[in-house]
Amino acid sequence: MKLLFAIEHLDPSRGGAETYVAQFAAECLARGHEAHVVTQSAADAAREIGVALHLVDAPGATRARKMLAFD
Repeated sequence: MKLLFAIEHLDPSRGGAETYVAQFAAECLARGHEAHVVTQSAADAAREIGVALHLVDAPGATRARKMLAFD
């Protein structure tokens, strides 16, 4: 099965959602699925999971504008 996760930042040290997506994607890989993550940034720890990362640029002068552009 091919899976796609979208999260603003793939960095488990940032908080719960980021940790959950990283762990869930790693578990999907371990079970033989293909996992992709669309994100603005990924920490080194997240890159080591082995999922296919698709980095996107979300332009904006403020955090709120960047979040809206990412959606």
